[in-house]
Amino acid sequence: MKSVLSYGGGVQTFAMLILIEKGILPKPDLVIFADTRAEYPATEAHVEQVAKPLVEKLGITWAKVVHKEGLIHGYMEGKSIPIPGFRSCTYNFKVRPIHDFLRNFLGDEKKNGKASVNTWIGISTDEAKRAVPRNKQNPKWVLCTYPLLDLKLSRNDLIQLIEESEYPMPIKSGCFLCPYGGMKNFIKLKMNHPDLFKIALVMENQYFEHRKHRKNGFIDGIKLQDIASTPTLFSFEEIDSMITEQAECDSGGCFL
Repeated sequence: MKSVLSYGGGVQTFAMLILIEKGILPKPDLVIFADTRAEYPATEAHVEQVAKPLVEKLGITWAKVVHKEGLIHGYMEGKSIPIPGFRSCTYNFKVRPIHDFLRNFLGDEKKNGKASVNTWIGISTDEAKRAVPRNKQNPKWVLCTYPLLDLKLSRNDLIQLIEESEYPMPIKSGCFLCPYGGMKNFIKLKMNHPDLFKIALVMENQYFEHRKHRKNGFIDGIKLQDIASTPTLFSFEEIDSMITEQAECDSGGCFL
């Protein structure tokens, strides 16, 4: 059975590359990255300048897949936005393009209903509850396994591993317009990446223009227009103390 590392662009899956380099994990047949085209610039840079060259140095095939023209184009075309509680962004822009690629990658080796490819998902011990038992995994021809759980490694263990290596640390991965980031994420986006904040603002405005009955956009109870028109009075420490926390996509599974 072929093995594939599903690369997420963050700490967990980058640390898995280092574990492969050290010989702690075996070499997979493929490393695949589903590019939503809505990643932070720092993540895009780390993927292209650090992760991809390391994979190629290890002699492993690297594949980057994109669904159509990416997440932003897809939602703009449908005059919609990602909404908490719905995993359509995960399926359409992460899971679907990976599965489409793997079907072609496996060819005649793919058997419906039978495990045909071992896909490594980078979930560490502190988020073990995200691991999906085999009897609940779909489609059945994809076997999802969790090497970091087998090695009993936490996120802090992986951060230390990267710090001790020659490689730069990736930032926490995730789409810059992910609604699970809450107000904290969008305030930081406005402060640090006003060009990206403007994209999210245009998307939300278009969404409300075509759905006038809707009360909430990316965030419950507040519109991005409110953030755009209000001076940012928070320090970074105050923003970090806000309750909302962004769900991480570092694992490569993105809620699989």
